[in-house]
Amino acid sequence: MRFHLTIPHGIYTFRFDVEAAGKDKHFEQWRLVAGDRVVVLQSNRPMLQARGLKKKPVTWKVVEGEVKDEKALAKVCKAIEDHLAGPPPPPQPASPFPDLPARMLLKQPNPRKQG
Repeated sequence: MRFHLTIPHGIYTFRFDVEAAGKDKHFEQWRLVAGDRVVVLQSNRPMLQARGLKKKPVTWKVVEGEVKDEKALAKVCKAIEDHLAGPPPPPQPASPFPDLPARMLLKQPNPRKQG
């Protein structure tokens, strides 16, 4: 799997080509390429999914390469997780009917007020 990430961080904008480097039932590795620099990140996402742990955060570790800014690394990891989660669900379509009681929509008289 390959995709492209663009992440703004302060006055800088980081652009990465991200590709899956390897995966087993416990860990997956992602190779980030930016120009001539390569960083390999490892996450425990497959293990958490297999165990059904939805609320436990994914742990990321730098396996290869060097990262000097931990905040930028956290943004990159979050962007990868968001990309893997897929697009957000579409918003609910607007109803053509206003939020009125059914008797107003059907023009029915209120039986309690008839007499």
